[in-house]
Amino acid sequence: VLPDEDFATALHHFTGSKAHHIRLRGLAQDKGLKISEWGVHRGEEKLPIAVSAMDVDDDRSVLKAQARLLREHGFQTVLFESAEEFLTQYDASVPGCLVLDVNLPGLDGLALQRRLAEVGPSLPIVFLTGVGDIPRSVQAIKAGAVDFLTKPVAGATFLAAVRAAVAPRAPARPARAP
Repeated sequence: VLPDEDFATALHHFTGSKAHHIRLRGLAQDKGLKISEWGVHRGEEKLPIAVSAMDVDDDRSVLKAQARLLREHGFQTVLFESAEEFLTQYDASVPGCLVLDVNLPGLDGLALQRRLAEVGPSLPIVFLTGVGDIPRSVQAIKAGAVDFLTKPVAGATFLAAVRAAVAPRAPARPARAP
């Protein structure tokens, strides 16, 4: 039996068949939970939805600072020092977003973005890079990135971009050709 908060997270991110969704709604009602387009509620209380921010950057100090900030604001974080490490551990069923550096050893951030687009629905991506230029930022945004930030970035700006990436949104538009 799932605690209400875990049940709320599972329900919020569920994308299965209509029959399964109806059954989950029934289970939610049995638990005294109400589901709306604004989230899952117990009475007037909105239940927290666990969201992960997966962060790929080859600079360990940047990873640690971003993780600390995200955790302070309720995000679960998973850190990776390379795109290859991320790919070996990526689980598409975990809700969240990807904070991604452009310049990585081996497979770079833009190549990782393309690779993820090839395997299925895109994970929302916020690029955060020390070396940002207009052609790369345009390429990333056209391929579906939520935002493209350059280091150093203010904490509030970074958090706003991550929150925008994980916010429920209308079905994604297909990425435009580069």
